[in-house]
Amino acid sequence: MLTLNSQGLFSLVGIEGYHLTIEDIKANGYIYKNGNHTFYSDEHVPGVKRLRDYNAHEPYRLVLWKIESIAELEKEAITKIIVGDGRSYSLSLLAKNQNGKIANITEGDMGNIIFNLEKIVGKNEMNKEAWSFVMDFKNGGISNAEGEYDFAAPLEGYEPRLSISYHAGQENWKSSEERKFYFFTVEEGKKIYGLMKADIKGYGGPSGDMSAVTFSYKINPTGSNNLTEIREEQ
Repeated sequence: MLTLNSQGLFSLVGIEGYHLTIEDIKANGYIYKNGNHTFYSDEHVPGVKRLRDYNAHEPYRLVLWKIESIAELEKEAITKIIVGDGRSYSLSLLAKNQNGKIANITEGDMGNIIFNLEKIVGKNEMNKEAWSFVMDFKNGGISNAEGEYDFAAPLEGYEPRLSISYHAGQENWKSSEERKFYFFTVEEGKKIYGLMKADIKGYGGPSGDMSAVTFSYKINPTGSNNLTEIREEQ
């Protein structure tokens, strides 16, 4: 039982201090993802959680993920330097590349996941020129990965296109951008749900004029939207 003394300090099993951080919670059948759960006893520290603000009647609540089942997922990452002249590339999640791993990027628009990047070739990031990136799903789409837990892809609400665009000289112009999203697609006759982090570089590299993409993802190749791979005993 955690209690506060008259000075507002906490004590727990004979230990006293000025702040408390919850780093982990063990509960059978649940997963806890660490967040910003630090509490202070000093009332004069602005903008922080105070221990005395929470009690049995007004508790501080933590969200845990209930494990329904676990899945054997496939995980991969692929990086490719591309030409930023608007030409199309296809991303395959299951086709093996020259290294024998799944994930392959080929030039052309014959796949289900098509993307292209367009910029002013020959300029570098110091010029802050316009650039844009588009990823289209012929069969499938993406959905924003929001919230603390990403262990199940949604079954609906997908959009067929991811679009990133910056104008020349734009105030919040960036040379690259990261996006994290759920997706579903169909490949080799299989419906695939997954989670992807896309790192898009419009301008980068040593000379500042290189374009590249990195796609890091985990998928459930069975057709299920279950992305829970952390086992209960862990």
